[in-house]
Amino acid sequence: MRLDPHRTSIATLLLWRRRSVLVCKLFNPDAIAAVLMRRAAGALKIGIETGPMTVWLWHALTALELRIVCLDARHAAAALKLQMNKTDRNDAFGLARLVRSGWYRPVAVRFMKTHRLHALLITRDQLVGMTD
Repeated sequence: MRLDPHRTSIATLLLWRRRSVLVCKLFNPDAIAAVLMRRAAGALKIGIETGPMTVWLWHALTALELRIVCLDARHAAAALKLQMNKTDRNDAFGLARLVRSGWYRPVAVRFMKTHRLHALLITRDQLVGMTD
């Protein structure tokens, strides 16, 4: 399975028995978990690509006891560069295959406290830069 946190909705794609099934477009972790429990209760790994909302979504889904693997977006893009048709569905299918095969580099996800502190420091730096 692959989750793409770059958008306002999450496109999930299941790979199950060599068939791909587009499941839903959601952004609520509880709704995503409900769909996964209903449609993919035995999922061994769920891949999520790095993005602006990855930390929040990763922590929310792991709190719901889902096995989430975070993929580096640059490495995933390099692996998918050779695809003929660049569509969201094909990207999701390719990333789901990466997760299934284990041919990816997992990314460590920050603690929420660290993520908040980093966001505050960036915001402060931007505000200080506005006064110059």
